[in-house]
Amino acid sequence: MWVYLSLSINTNNYGAYWYLSNNISTGLCSQLGCGNIVSLSYNTISTNVLQAQCTGRESAVTECNLYFQSGSSWYSTLTCSGNVRLVNGSSECSGRVELLYSSQWVSLYDTGWTTQQSNVVCSQLGCGQAVATGSGETPGSALQALCSGAESALQSCSFQSCSSCAANKSTSVTVVCSGGVRLVNGPHNCAGDAQIFYNGMWVYLSLSINTNNYGAYWYLSNSISAGLCNQLGCGNTVLLNYNTTGSTNVLQAQCTGRESAVKECNLYFQSGSSWYSTLTCSGNVRLVNGSNECGGRVELLYSSQWVSLYDTGWTTQQSNVVCSQLGCGQAVATGSGETPGSALQALCSGAESALQSCSFQSCSSCAANKSTSVTVVCSGGVRLVNGQHNCTGNAQIFLDGTWMYLYLSFSYYYIYWYSSNSVSARLCSQLGCGNFLSLSYNTIGSTNILEARCTGGESDIRECILYFQRGGTSISTLTCSGSTISATTQPQTTETTAFVKDLEALLNNSNGQVTKVLNDLLSYLWNSTNLSEGKAETFLNFAFGNFYNRSDNVTDNIESANILLEISETIASLLIEPNATYSNKTLKTQYLEIRVTVGSNTSQILPLVANGNEMKMNSSITQNNGSVSATLISYVEMENIMTARYFKKDNGAKMFSSVTEAFLKQIPAMEPINLTEPIIFLLKHNQMKPQDGNVICVYWNDTGMEKFWSELGCTATYTDENYTECSCTHLSIFALILQVDDNETNNDLTMMSKIFEITGLVFFALAIITFALTSQTSKVNNTSRLNLCISLFLAHLLFLTGSDRTENQVICSVIAGSLHFLFLASFAWMFLEAVQLVLLMRNLRKVEVLRKQGLPYGYLLVFGYLFPAIIVAITAGLFPEGYGDQNQCWLKKDKNLRWSFLGPVILILCANYISFLMIIWHLYFVLGLIQQDLSTIKDVRILVLKNCVQFAILGCSWVLGFFPEVKIFAVLFIVINSQQGTFIFLVYCLFNTQVREQYKKWFGCFFHKKITERTDTQTQSLS
Repeated sequence: MWVYLSLSINTNNYGAYWYLSNNISTGLCSQLGCGNIVSLSYNTISTNVLQAQCTGRESAVTECNLYFQSGSSWYSTLTCSGNVRLVNGSSECSGRVELLYSSQWVSLYDTGWTTQQSNVVCSQLGCGQAVATGSGETPGSALQALCSGAESALQSCSFQSCSSCAANKSTSVTVVCSGGVRLVNGPHNCAGDAQIFYNGMWVYLSLSINTNNYGAYWYLSNSISAGLCNQLGCGNTVLLNYNTTGSTNVLQAQCTGRESAVKECNLYFQSGSSWYSTLTCSGNVRLVNGSNECGGRVELLYSSQWVSLYDTGWTTQQSNVVCSQLGCGQAVATGSGETPGSALQALCSGAESALQSCSFQSCSSCAANKSTSVTVVCSGGVRLVNGQHNCTGNAQIFLDGTWMYLYLSFSYYYIYWYSSNSVSARLCSQLGCGNFLSLSYNTIGSTNILEARCTGGESDIRECILYFQRGGTSISTLTCSGSTISATTQPQTTETTAFVKDLEALLNNSNGQVTKVLNDLLSYLWNSTNLSEGKAETFLNFAFGNFYNRSDNVTDNIESANILLEISETIASLLIEPNATYSNKTLKTQYLEIRVTVGSNTSQILPLVANGNEMKMNSSITQNNGSVSATLISYVEMENIMTARYFKKDNGAKMFSSVTEAFLKQIPAMEPINLTEPIIFLLKHNQMKPQDGNVICVYWNDTGMEKFWSELGCTATYTDENYTECSCTHLSIFALILQVDDNETNNDLTMMSKIFEITGLVFFALAIITFALTSQTSKVNNTSRLNLCISLFLAHLLFLTGSDRTENQVICSVIAGSLHFLFLASFAWMFLEAVQLVLLMRNLRKVEVLRKQGLPYGYLLVFGYLFPAIIVAITAGLFPEGYGDQNQCWLKKDKNLRWSFLGPVILILCANYISFLMIIWHLYFVLGLIQQDLSTIKDVRILVLKNCVQFAILGCSWVLGFFPEVKIFAVLFIVINSQQGTFIFLVYCLFNTQVREQYKKWFGCFFHKKITERTDTQTQSLS
């Protein structure tokens, strides 16, 4: 019967996020063929509700844990996008309209198309309302939509082919939607109350983010792919606040922080809740090439391109607008600098609250006069007031044009993190006030207090989750050590400057020998005992800057790139504080980002994230019980140097992520730590993943003379459109490589495989019939050969007819388990056949030919079928979900389950190779005993041929399957292994004298019977 369903998803579970993501293979909407999920809500009806407890990785709801929960009456309500999409636009909410029609995506002609239909498309996709309808070229086939205007979904219309449209070369319809989210009631379009377009109307939105979840922090971070501000094209988040409408019509968005759009969150209405979110975003403005993000040249994102602004007509008021918009306080200086590339002139009235509210134009006179671009230095987004000096007092933050008191909110554990020696992760360092000394709390009468909830890993206080306290009156008071440079630190700065100048002079005098200069820098770092962040940044900028500017030769590039990696690793190691109990440092330049963390054990080290790449660990990954340091380095553009041409496999490989390095060290010994279990990396894709692409996790092997990318020890356990999860058994330099299959070649191999499989099945059948009918007359025990043929026949037949039946998970799992058993049984019988052949050859050598040679019948059956059955039973018992992949009914890659097949196969192949060599040795001895007369030469040739063919019969050629990327090996694997039945029939049937005699008897009896029947018929007709 049909029962109501309640999806039970724990948002603290990482996999739960993906259940509601864009992954087509996961979720009810995809299972129903209804596109992507738009919203999820809960209603109540009766107690007959089935609970579905899901992890998020299921391909169908039936794979979830299903059970009835007593007293539960809440069921799920879903809204799906349907079979419509927008393609080739600037976002998923714009582009050419396509409809999934008869299992094929087709465009729609603009003939008869109305704005009402555009609104239906936008609403159905959760993209707001239509703001523009246009036309574009029509690729491939197209249909005409016939709608009444009352439809709530596009698939409710009728569709027909349109010969006149095709004849007139009509264009296809394109639609631009307003987007699924917006900010209203604010000073500009990048600040205000959050609203989402839901079920055909705009409703207020409340972002529900659990700050105990590490990923929640990143939701409001500078990550482009995460956050409302980025989705709106409004830069970074400056402030998150909550207000109340007095109404309960507020949609809750429960997010993990990894969503690329808010509608990927778990959306539902919460009874009685009227609090909604208010956001302030930085807008499309930034300051670059300054000492920090609050100073530098002003750039504006204009027509999808960052451009500078001329200082012509620029005023202090505009500088204040830029600083305020970026949350950087007020302007303290306005200057000029060189203009790289294109620039615009800003025309502002002076009343704008955001720079994008001004108008902009090109300025030919500015360009002719070589006008400079404007630079701004802001006071900074934070300050300490009411203290004895500027490095002590009450904390304030500059937000929305005013200074507000600040309350730092975190648990005791995170206080330590925040107040550690990490320059990039605390207020004192951000203010340039040295080390943290003390933190206290005071009470004031005002309620205009901003609360900052921090994890301790932030490099700027504005990266914390900021919101107004509801009725709170407590503020934070900090005391820092001060900003005066001591006499002991000054010589280090002088030494660093002198050393860099010496390196630059050496570089200028060495005809651009970058490698030598980098080696000198590396030697200097090896002789250093500690390094400040300032010196580290100086050295990194010098090394990488000269490398990118002066290295042209490819060979020199890879050599220098390896030295750069060593320099970065050495600098990161020097940033580790060996005597610290807890420490957290972040160093970010235009070339890389370094995250260094120290904890008393691995359980106290948070996941490290650098440039969107993440390293996750737990307390059991090492046996070390003392303090440890974890380092993650993410390089920018290094993948363009260490390219996929250093990957030894072809098939159109290319780099698919940035290059990331990780290592763990025991402190204070600073010794590398060995892993006791794999460590998890979440690597971000640098482009969209094609459907026919295969993502591979690789590491940089630099142990020998040749440097190359290798898969050894790293496995891709999960992948979607944006990220791939890698499980690695060692720490090194990692990246993702994408292999795009050659569809034409694959189709040829598939067709070849089917033809050879069918041919092999025919000869398997002939061999089975022969062995079954001649078992009593044969002098040799054919038990192993008969069962080998039966196992391989059933395995190949099931693989040919059922390996692609992935539409039903249960059936697919049964097929996968059966294939696992049958192929293991086949290899077990190959091993037994090898053993019997060795015994046979040994007896021939001793001239001890017996009538029935071989192992006892019972032993053969026990090993041939019980051994594989035990392996399959253990695998299915431990990992019942491990059978049936998304693309093929076979073992899943998760948790390395395929080794339950590959492990026994490798052992048997090794044993069979040894057996084959023993057979050859015995054959050599036997041939030496045979007199070389004309009567025996033919027999000898047949004997040699038989033993050569034994190489394939014993499965030795299956080793080719370990190299599928080598095309010639793939072809040989298909040809040889699909014809094992043919080889068995030829060697043991057609070339066997006894069997040929039996064939003659059968054919003699058959034709004699036919002749007798014909004679009797003629006799009867004459009579």
